[in-house]
Amino acid sequence: MLAEKLAQLHGAGLATLLGSIICLLLVLDAGGSKYPWNNGRIIALPMIAFVLMICFITVQIVWSKTATVTPRIFVQRSIMVTFFAMFAGGATVMSTLYYLPISFQSVKGVSAVESGIRLLPTIIGQAAGSLTGGIGIQKV
Repeated sequence: MLAEKLAQLHGAGLATLLGSIICLLLVLDAGGSKYPWNNGRIIALPMIAFVLMICFITVQIVWSKTATVTPRIFVQRSIMVTFFAMFAGGATVMSTLYYLPISFQSVKGVSAVESGIRLLPTIIGQAAGSLTGGIGIQKV
């Protein structure tokens, strides 16, 4: 059973996807802190990530029966709209959680602790909304 599941893992697809993600994470981690943004390593890594992502997409299309991510998912409008909505919602939440405390500190002039306390209603509201949404989805 385990051998069958491991055989279903698409090695080429997995290697290209992980390579692409690792390259992007290395850029985000080292760019501007360990190496300047104009360093050859930092410039080359996103290009390598892009090439590996193209290879991943090609592998997924060529071996679509055993693909990690089946290409037919990307032609369904409902899935693509859902993906975009989730991405936009997540970006909104993350930007709020990042910039609201900075706004409290720079505009209102409060301390970091006070800024965290003022952020609590937002976090509690988002957690309650997520729980309510999860319970509501189970009922449907």
